[in-house]
Amino acid sequence: MAGWLGGRRVTVCARFGRAIDRLRASGDVRALHSVRSPRELRALARRYGPGALEGVSVDHRLLTPAAVEALRERADLVWAWIVDDPARAELLAQWGVTGFISDAPGALRGAAR
Repeated sequence: MAGWLGGRRVTVCARFGRAIDRLRASGDVRALHSVRSPRELRALARRYGPGALEGVSVDHRLLTPAAVEALRERADLVWAWIVDDPARAELLAQWGVTGFISDAPGALRGAAR
């Protein structure tokens, strides 16, 4: 990847752990593990211990305060998707979510403060 990145670091989000692990090894990639089901969330918790991940991106419907706490033990970045409701974004931020993927980012502007 280094050839087309020109020394810049890129963030990649994907569901497949082994592929992400290989990308992370290059040093040019910040990898977020995407989680879309309760089964994937449990598997991620079993596979990776505290501090093992750079980030995760999780379907917001899977998140609870306890889930966010467990994810924050494993990763600095915890993103939720797809969050378009400012009240939901504010609640998730209170729980410790650090970023959002949204189809209506303008609607979340107030929640980011």
